[in-house]
Amino acid sequence: MPSQPVPLDLTVGGRVRSALVWLPDDAAGAPLVLDLHGSGFDAGRHAAVTGTPRWSAEHGAVVVAPTAAVPLQFKGVAEAGFAWSIPGVPLFGVPPGAATTEVDDAAYLTALVRHAHEEWGTDRHRVFGLGWSGGARLLSHWAGLPDCPLTRVACVSGVRTPPGRPTATLLAVHGEHDAINPWAGLHQPRWDESVPEAVEAWARALGADSVVREELSAEWVTTWYTATGAVAARLHRLAGVGHAWPGTSDAEQARLFGDPGPVRATDLAARFFFG
Repeated sequence: MPSQPVPLDLTVGGRVRSALVWLPDDAAGAPLVLDLHGSGFDAGRHAAVTGTPRWSAEHGAVVVAPTAAVPLQFKGVAEAGFAWSIPGVPLFGVPPGAATTEVDDAAYLTALVRHAHEEWGTDRHRVFGLGWSGGARLLSHWAGLPDCPLTRVACVSGVRTPPGRPTATLLAVHGEHDAINPWAGLHQPRWDESVPEAVEAWARALGADSVVREELSAEWVTTWYTATGAVAARLHRLAGVGHAWPGTSDAEQARLFGDPGPVRATDLAARFFFG
């Protein structure tokens, strides 16, 4: 069973930001995982869907689930939530021109990582980011900024090409029937490239020069390799799956976002992060 979450408030850019933290018995040298919710949700509801809090016990990880700062009431969701602010990217469900640019979420995430290293002595070489939907888009942005501390990134239903050269290895998981962030992209600034284009751009930036494709029972897996045989990026295309967190049994996710399918994104991320 996971430990009880510890609330964590940090002041970044003059704004108090909140997160939930699950700590292992010994956090010194532990891997650090940041688990980012999607637009219209928050840390607690998201972590209940992904199940990442149990990683504190199962993998000895410090798991941090932060909450965004831009208020957003997602259609069909009774409880209001929040959205991440990404420079130059319109937010789903937020009217054009809404004030979001004063929120620096990349700075907030960087401050969370710094706090974890200083407070608990987490491993600077195992800094992992997991994000769903808008959380994945924010991770994609942050990964391309100078001095981003991430070493591995798992983007679920929201991967984008980073704005600069990333250094973190990528896992992307995406449903082929996603109606919010379509597999083939949209002709609009919020989602202007296909999922395969974004993952390949990330892989090429990491030096990938070969690709292997596999067809499994419920998914197609594409892996990009560097000349040394290291994995630069891996993409799971999930057959028949919508925007819901893949593999979840959460009824609200299925009602809002379509079939989650049998492939569990949480398990894919755990293997990617912890081996």
